[in-house]
Amino acid sequence: MVGRTAERGLTGSSPTGGGAAWAAPLVLLAVAAAWGLSIGLSKELVDKLPVADYLAVRYTIGVAILIALCPRAVMGIRGPELRHGVVLGLLFGLAQYIQFEGLSRASIVVASFLVSLYVVFTPMLLAIARRRRPSRVTVIAAVVSLAGVASMAVRGWSFGIGEALTVLSALIYALHVIWVARWATAGKAIAISVVQLAVLSLVFTVAALPGGFSLPTGPDWPAMMYLATIAGVAIVAQVWAQTRMSAESAAIIMVLEPVWASVFAVVLWSESPDLRTIVGGALVVAASVLVVVASARVRPGDRTSRETLSCS
Repeated sequence: MVGRTAERGLTGSSPTGGGAAWAAPLVLLAVAAAWGLSIGLSKELVDKLPVADYLAVRYTIGVAILIALCPRAVMGIRGPELRHGVVLGLLFGLAQYIQFEGLSRASIVVASFLVSLYVVFTPMLLAIARRRRPSRVTVIAAVVSLAGVASMAVRGWSFGIGEALTVLSALIYALHVIWVARWATAGKAIAISVVQLAVLSLVFTVAALPGGFSLPTGPDWPAMMYLATIAGVAIVAQVWAQTRMSAESAAIIMVLEPVWASVFAVVLWSESPDLRTIVGGALVVAASVLVVVASARVRPGDRTSRETLSCS
């Protein structure tokens, strides 16, 4: 099972078929919206708490929620799931820490769109691994997405430490997307996610202890509980969806995250987007629609995955 998944991750084939072909893209769209809302909430919390403390609390609660919902998933953890989950957890944790350190030093709009550059890094890294060019659809969608990001984010701002950290986190997120596609399977999504969250909880708790552990204050707990719940549910959904799509397609759909973040910023934080932001958002949406349509096509020789997401 791991070998078949690894081959799919590097070749970019998508075991889709019928109505199920649309399920993975739609799940990723919902995940992107959930993560988009989390950006603004996270910005509020990292302005009040050290990044390690914030992430420690978030993922400790997140893994507890996931285990409570699916206790049998822990029993299903075997050697491969443990090894792969640890590596994926370390990759994701490193990306998260760097991203939120950057977010604490940059504006939320600039940071949210810079992190979406992993949509470009993913097919480029895959092309290096494959020793061949990315597909035409991937190249077109990546270029359109990059144009959208540039329209929304490039405004003459200086490229400081916050921006540099955010770009670095995008590179690590691209690696995480690729290795999820290589290792994870729909049937083991929860088991791997439990390991990932446990690793995140442990690593950030240890990192937070030397300086003294800080907890959110009363008014901040609802936001923290939302973020913790999303940490469990959204990661599981994302892993499940990525096992049924190519890594490039998953990355480009997930670039909608900053678009959702902008929508929530307008609705919840009363920010007013300008014309460049609207145009850039439209370009990103166009690229995502292109990938959704492409990923829904049944390719000759592809087999429909019969694995299901469960707590067993």
